[in-house]
Amino acid sequence: MSIGLAIPLIFHVIKNRHKYDLFLSLGMILLACMSIILSLVKFFESYSLFSQQRETIGNWAMLGFLGLPLICVSAYKNTANDPQKRRLVVVAGSILFITALLVGGLVF
Repeated sequence: MSIGLAIPLIFHVIKNRHKYDLFLSLGMILLACMSIILSLVKFFESYSLFSQQRETIGNWAMLGFLGLPLICVSAYKNTANDPQKRRLVVVAGSILFITALLVGGLVF
């Protein structure tokens, strides 16, 4: 399911790249690629394929987390004229960052 949802998202972003900010496009592509890679790791794990390379492939998927700050930067740039929306973006970005730190601390 994650492959089936991520691939059309990548094609949509590439096709309509003139509509989106560069940071938003890169962020969405990184998150979609992370979803695809993690689903491949799960597939390899369920069929016991590539057991030595599975961890390396999973580590490459973590680069997808760089998409979250890129999306936050794009949202911050696009709310330059509205201070109330900008404050909301800063609060949401802070909550996202703190949640990522907590989850990262628990998982790793």
